[in-house]
Amino acid sequence: MRKFSFILGIGVLLTITLLFSTLAIAAFEDWKIDWKQFAGTHIEIGMVRHPMTDSLLPLIPEFEELTGIDVGFEVLSEVQFREKLLVDLASGAGIYDIFNTGPRYSWKYYSSGWLQPLDDFLNNPKLTDAEAYDINDFFPNMIAAARWTGEFGKGLGEGHLLHIPCQEEAYCLFYRKDILEEAGMKVPETWDELYEAAVKLNDQTFAGKKIKGFVARGIRNEGPILVWISQKLYSEGGRFFDENMNFVGNDAIGVETFEWCAKILQDAGPIGVSNFDWYDCMDGFAAGNYAFFIDADHMNVVFENPDSSQVAGKVGYALCPPGKAGRASEAWYWSMAMSNFSKRKEAAWLFMEWATSKDIM
Repeated sequence: MRKFSFILGIGVLLTITLLFSTLAIAAFEDWKIDWKQFAGTHIEIGMVRHPMTDSLLPLIPEFEELTGIDVGFEVLSEVQFREKLLVDLASGAGIYDIFNTGPRYSWKYYSSGWLQPLDDFLNNPKLTDAEAYDINDFFPNMIAAARWTGEFGKGLGEGHLLHIPCQEEAYCLFYRKDILEEAGMKVPETWDELYEAAVKLNDQTFAGKKIKGFVARGIRNEGPILVWISQKLYSEGGRFFDENMNFVGNDAIGVETFEWCAKILQDAGPIGVSNFDWYDCMDGFAAGNYAFFIDADHMNVVFENPDSSQVAGKVGYALCPPGKAGRASEAWYWSMAMSNFSKRKEAAWLFMEWATSKDIM
């Protein structure tokens, strides 16, 4: 009976998988392009380890069946990925045909001559079914950030299309509902209240585990600036650059912001937090080690999964606190770009078109 049930279960699973794959492929059969025109071609993709990547990888065999294109890929942590990508692009090796990027990186790569503009592919009816793909279905501001003339300090939203958006994230305050309830505390409504709550909870024991009050990225790259320091800076009325692109982040508001951020990590953060990237913070929060955490909203997928999280059902989500100038936030989106050194650009474009289509996104 057990053996029969197991075999039956496997059969049902395989049937569902095959059915889903068939339906997914069928969604592209009405497109007015020849998906098989580059059958037999091999392309390589560089990808960052991220929930976005986790959702795409299982679908790649469907693309290979649809097109006959063989897809190789490499998935690395964000820091490792950027380091290897930089070597690949700077050397002109063309290891990756396509890779993950984002607006500020695309601007940097394009100004160095490393990106292939995408307009010719997008506007070629042999390669793109414009109606089915529908570039105008993307948020206008995301496409505007993907276009740039290459002129320093201006030209954004104009010029060539440098990449295609494939994910968007904003930033929020994660907190442990159960800990706040047990401690008789409310969700912080100001930055000062967040500091005070984090310090109060720091090194306290809840459900048999000693916790730290707060965690956020501390690694020495742009991540902490984008993800949480800027939320505090902008909400207090500060900014990093003026209208002439002069750095003003070291004014009185900037200094106060950086001092506050350093203080909450020193007084309520874990040892070694200056080396923490988002993976470290996310995994530690999912393990129940922290009371508060500021980072990307997509992490809720990890926190609410009981297979990967000890805090599933115990996490609360809030906007970052307002400051003297109100509430403000940065945003980021991952995208796909094409290397200017790729030798298989048309086949690579078919993958980009497929991966960022409505049916896959």
